[in-house]
Amino acid sequence: MALKVSVEVKGVNEAVSKLKRGREEIHNTFAKLVAHTSGEAKKHAPVDTGRLRASINFEVSGLSGRVYTNVDYAKFVEFGHRRIIVPVNARALRFYLRGVGWVFAKRVEQGRSGKSATWEKVGDIIRKPFMKPAADWLRNQIAKLAEAFKRGVSQ
Repeated sequence: MALKVSVEVKGVNEAVSKLKRGREEIHNTFAKLVAHTSGEAKKHAPVDTGRLRASINFEVSGLSGRVYTNVDYAKFVEFGHRRIIVPVNARALRFYLRGVGWVFAKRVEQGRSGKSATWEKVGDIIRKPFMKPAADWLRNQIAKLAEAFKRGVSQ
């Protein structure tokens, strides 16, 4: 007489299906967070012509995301520059002002117009961070999600 043992496991397909849905949900949530972080950066970006704000974009690949700008002067806005700008390789600065035309000056002091009132002034450096507040917002959101996940796992 042969001994026959049979085991039936129920719910495996459902569990695998739930894990797949959970993974998709995590990826979708992450993509939404990265997109919203881009919006936060745009919200904090100073606007003169709108070029900087319009250049802020994002990319998502799996669980890796990036918020970026390709505008060359963005680093000076984010990290700062001297309030007083003087020529280095010429006798005068040359720049174009809308409604005025080409202007030549021996030095330019930023922060005298009302537009610069919201810029941070640190010594002789003036800056208007826009990526850092967005990164801080993202860090806060991830901490909230981690806390909610811990509560859900412990129950």
